[in-house]
Amino acid sequence: MISKSPLRYPGGKVKLYTFMSNLINENTDNPPVYVEPFAGGAGLALELLFNGVVNRVKINDFDPAIYSFWYSITTEETFHLFVDYLDKVEVNIEEWYHQKDIYLNQSNHSQLELGFATFFLNRCNRSGILKAGPIGGKKQDGKYKIDCRFNKDKLKSLINKIYEYRNQIDVTNENAEDFIKRIDQYYDDLFIYLDPPYVEKGSSLYKNSFEMKDHISLCNAIKELDNKWFVTYDNNDLIKDLYSEYTLKLFDINYSAGSKRKENEIAVYSNNLKYKLEP
Repeated sequence: MISKSPLRYPGGKVKLYTFMSNLINENTDNPPVYVEPFAGGAGLALELLFNGVVNRVKINDFDPAIYSFWYSITTEETFHLFVDYLDKVEVNIEEWYHQKDIYLNQSNHSQLELGFATFFLNRCNRSGILKAGPIGGKKQDGKYKIDCRFNKDKLKSLINKIYEYRNQIDVTNENAEDFIKRIDQYYDDLFIYLDPPYVEKGSSLYKNSFEMKDHISLCNAIKELDNKWFVTYDNNDLIKDLYSEYTLKLFDINYSAGSKRKENEIAVYSNNLKYKLEP
């Protein structure tokens, strides 16, 4: 399935759409509010929303840069300016250095500027990783060039579609643990999907990677949730131990960050999910 997200994201889970839509349909009477505390590219959330599997999505990301992107394209005051930036920007190595400077000096720039810089670097960097270098290298002597993932017409179409659904999309910038504790208190029709940073290799993929204590703390917070939840993690003994009291299933998923490969991951199901389908 082709992602409806304008962002390229390592570990993106849009590949789980068919499974997730079936899991949600089997375990809810009506389309629920769908929550992603680690939204990233939010490709799965958008697919579920656009197809009516869920009636609202709450996408949260602790990274101010990722949050600024989502805020910019779902807010009336900044959306049109963002699209104007997209129309006018030159996709070349000089512009890459300019956008990289904005990203590295976030406090000196507006939320819109940061959101666009994040988008630009995501589309132009290797595997969409913000701290990576540009596709084709800084000398642009690689097989592919910096603009090979920057089809303006296609990207504008994706962004316009998201803006059309803006009244069904809530965007927040909170610590994931604080976020799930807060919303769990006020809603009883949530379906929460958590895809935390990997235990292994997380530091090479995500700005906000986790240490062991963070995985433990998040697990303790998840165990206190009243709403239905589902978690995916890399296959790791720590995770198997932390979630040993829940149904765990192994599944394979293909990735292309760095190199194309198949990863073995763990699915964890909350006890109030009646039907625990196979990923």
